Amino acid sequence: IWKKLLPFIIVLVFGIAVLIICWGGATALLVMGFAGILCGILGIVSTIRSANKKRKDIDALTPDEAKKQAAWECLLSVLPKKDGDNDMSYIPVDERTLKMKNGDLMIVYDLLPDIAVKAWKLIHGEDDSR
Repeated sequence: IWKKLLPFIIVLVFGIAVLIICWGGATALLVMGFAGILCGILGIVSTIRSANKKRKDIDALTPDEAKKQAAWECLLSVLPKKDGDNDMSYIPVDERTLKMKNGDLMIVYDLLPDIAVKAWKLIHGEDDSR
């Protein structure tokens, strides 16, 4: 969590420093200092909330499911996110995704409708346009 918090901590410290140095001086710099403090605090709170939510979600899983989820997240963290101008989407082919319909794939993996249909066909071996 510290890697994700560090940029917000730096912005917060920078905002406090600007506010202290420019107190009673340029109004624009005071506004920048307050904005830095606000952005730093909001970023820290948001990061901690999302980490706590993720922890609760993982704690609700069985140990095997938790390991599977952690492995999938590790894999996603190292895979490329873009292919030229195109965004990359990764969908695991397992029992759960084989049971999904086009709309489910679209919602769970944040796909456009046409891409969800194509993904469903690829997962089920019905796509002949490869």
